[in-house]
Amino acid sequence: MRVSKQSAADVAGLHAGDVIRTINGKGVGSTEELAATVAQIEAGSTVSIVYLIKTQLGWMPKETVIALAK
Repeated sequence: MRVSKQSAADVAGLHAGDVIRTINGKGVGSTEELAATVAQIEAGSTVSIVYLIKTQLGWMPKETVIALAK
């Protein structure tokens, strides 16, 4: 929906409109699931995120690793 400037998501290269599919291998199907999954991860932890970006060729998968703020 939006990415706050200087947030872990911003630093990792995520942008508004990107679609997060998994966090640490766990599927994410809605913003509610995303919030619930992130809430279960300890602050300061490093997480792997697989997400989709929209390009001129269609939706393309990308992966990044970020550290959640303490």
